[in-house]
Amino acid sequence: MLKNELIDYFNSFENFKRLCRVFKTRNKFYFYDVGTGKIFEIEKNMYLVIKELISGKDIREIANNFEENIESILLEIKNCVENENILKAPLLEDFVMPDVANVVGSERQQLILEMTEKCNMRCKYCYYNEKGGGYRTFGKEFMTFDIAKAAIDEFLMVSERNEVSISFYGGEPLLNFELIKKCIEYVNSFYSERKVLYAMTTNGTLVTEEIAKFFSNLPKVLITISLDGPEEMHDKYRVFADGSGTYKFTIRGIEKLVEAFGNRAGECLAINSVLPEYRKEDLDRIENYFRESELLPKGVSYTSSFVSQENKEFEYEGIDGKTEKYAREESFKNRRFLDPLYSWATDEFYENEEKDFDVKSIAKENIIKDLALIHKRSITNEPMQKYYMNGCCIPGSRRYYVTTKGEYLICERLGESPSIGNVKTGLDVERIKKYYIEEYNKNAKLFCRQCWAIHLCSLCYMNCYNKNGINIKYRHKHCIATRIAIEKDLILYHEFLENNNKVIEEIVSVQFT
Repeated sequence: MLKNELIDYFNSFENFKRLCRVFKTRNKFYFYDVGTGKIFEIEKNMYLVIKELISGKDIREIANNFEENIESILLEIKNCVENENILKAPLLEDFVMPDVANVVGSERQQLILEMTEKCNMRCKYCYYNEKGGGYRTFGKEFMTFDIAKAAIDEFLMVSERNEVSISFYGGEPLLNFELIKKCIEYVNSFYSERKVLYAMTTNGTLVTEEIAKFFSNLPKVLITISLDGPEEMHDKYRVFADGSGTYKFTIRGIEKLVEAFGNRAGECLAINSVLPEYRKEDLDRIENYFRESELLPKGVSYTSSFVSQENKEFEYEGIDGKTEKYAREESFKNRRFLDPLYSWATDEFYENEEKDFDVKSIAKENIIKDLALIHKRSITNEPMQKYYMNGCCIPGSRRYYVTTKGEYLICERLGESPSIGNVKTGLDVERIKKYYIEEYNKNAKLFCRQCWAIHLCSLCYMNCYNKNGINIKYRHKHCIATRIAIEKDLILYHEFLENNNKVIEEIVSVQFT
């Protein structure tokens, strides 16, 4: 029989599930405290008791159903609460509200210029097309030099950073190569004292010897080429407007870039693959293709992503609601359920516990960065009193996107959303504050305040906006997937911590900017 004092103590916790999470690897059990960020290894019985508390069960019911000495377990938890300051995370009242006016200018680091709304391809999965949902659509506009110059001037005159980045985006940016060339020559002529990294994302089909040579002569440049793997897989979705495949043209462009860059190719080129199909055999073929490629030099980085989906409204069900319970159970029964790339990339480790396991290349950057967020989380002795806006940036403070018409948007990934200024008037502090600070805080805090993953969450604005402003109903399903992903990250990170120092070393080396 539990003492009333102990019963009252545990019943005094208003919402246990927002204060902590428990998880297990194959060999050990762990406790994550929301308030301090601390993670403890715990015994199995304590894990089971805390799991029941998180589920909302009354302490008496737990005691009646528990065969072990639950009183000693509860006393141990109580003692840890007092000595380690756990289970004391304050309830979120407001996110930290940044001083927008003082940060949106001098710290700006990246300018992204939309060279054109047009593209010479019609990839069947592309979000940037007539049938895409919630994103921009193809148009006929090309950015003019007047708009590009105004954006560059405003960016470089206001930013106090000596090292900055200017990126060229589309559509297909090389349809407007003459403007790219003119922009770079302008910067080199009038801002020669600045260290500028030039970046571009391209399908590669329009690369000529002239274009390749021009970029290779730049001291700091990063060109990302879209290539989905072997020819038949690439050409299934990445097609020209007439439906014909683009692989041979993309490879031709890569060949020209590799030749022009020579010894610098590994550091100046990157490959991005979109994964519309992700059966194990498909992912194996893509991985083997890149590993065995004689074209791509050592050092080239690889990224990959799934096809973007249209935003859809979803009614909030609470933490661990019906949909979340189902998705979580299914994803733990079948690791490929929510993120087939993630599970495919780590299957060998789980099957063989390899000490020298290496994450597959097309998933490596994604996974290592996710695990680095766990490794580099804030850990304090006292509960953290401040809550930051998840993975949201301060719009305009680090990077921003300029459309062909000269409107400023947060970034190239966000799609339809309220603008944050234009080339004529610069960044609009009041619009940033209204749409992306005040409205976000007002809407998101109602749901984030109940979430155990609040300090680990990387969700940003791109999951809850349309052209009129915030629509928080777009976000609820993303929140479910994110919580499940964070729990899997916690597990995988600790699996590596227990078994694989090589991967941990890579995680530690990740730098966030």
